[in-house]
Amino acid sequence: MKILVLYWSYTDNTEAVAKTIYDTVKEEGYRCDIFKIEDDLKVDWFSYDLLFVGSPVYEFLPPKSVMKYMQDKFHYYRDEKGYLKPSSPKLKDKFAVVFCTYAGPHTGIHEAIPAIKYVEQFFEHLGFFIIEPITVVGSFRAEKLDGKFGRKKEQWEKMNKFGRLGDITGRPNDNDLSEVKNKTIGIINTIKTLLM
Repeated sequence: MKILVLYWSYTDNTEAVAKTIYDTVKEEGYRCDIFKIEDDLKVDWFSYDLLFVGSPVYEFLPPKSVMKYMQDKFHYYRDEKGYLKPSSPKLKDKFAVVFCTYAGPHTGIHEAIPAIKYVEQFFEHLGFFIIEPITVVGSFRAEKLDGKFGRKKEQWEKMNKFGRLGDITGRPNDNDLSEVKNKTIGIINTIKTLLM
């Protein structure tokens, strides 16, 4: 099985998850490539059996650069390659997993669901089997976000401590990344079973 990990990360939360997935796949003995989405212009999704695609959640969706990347790749496969078929028939050996990091200060996991579904639809339309997503709580990195989206460092820190998910300072932490590792192993085992 050949596996690809694609991700976009600004505050390093999503990168930590991506690297955990990559390291786990390698430990399990599979060939794996990893690319930041801004660096990935020519990677062929269809040359991989399993894709993990991840980003943070910004206002319920992936960042604009991730949305543009997904749209550009989808249009390439649809318009230039002709891979989009009526009814989106499933390809027997192509799988996709979306992962995201989110803080959910207002409504928790519900803030991440639109971003996950947005990315999944590109793959589902192209015939990939969609495997259950990996969602990981990620704190607002106040020092990196200071001044972004009209908020000061103190406001970011407050959202880390008093949101719906409780105090999320320092997440994803070791426990979160251990759970990512376990989920990745479970996904690989599920796909091995499906391919038998």
